[in-house]
Amino acid sequence: MSDQVGSDSTVLPVDLEHLRTVKADRHHRFCQENHCSSHFVSAKTGDSVFLCFQRIAADILDVKLNRAEIEQSQNPTLPSAMAGEMLGLNLSGTSE
Repeated sequence: MSDQVGSDSTVLPVDLEHLRTVKADRHHRFCQENHCSSHFVSAKTGDSVFLCFQRIAADILDVKLNRAEIEQSQNPTLPSAMAGEMLGLNLSGTSE
């Protein structure tokens, strides 16, 4: 497993880098050229999956995430209802 520096200067573990079909530099270039956000997640471990969804939701809602929210979102045991609550979303399926 190698390390890769994320967009917020955090070091992210990258598993199976040698099997990556689209290399990181091509991925970043595509995202920059097409004004897309860039996210690296692990399907194997689930690393950064919640953070990816949280950042996308924050971008859509024009909400600025603070460092504490980002660090908390990297906790894989965080229940989805609590995560939605952090963004002011109702994910329980019930109306309020």
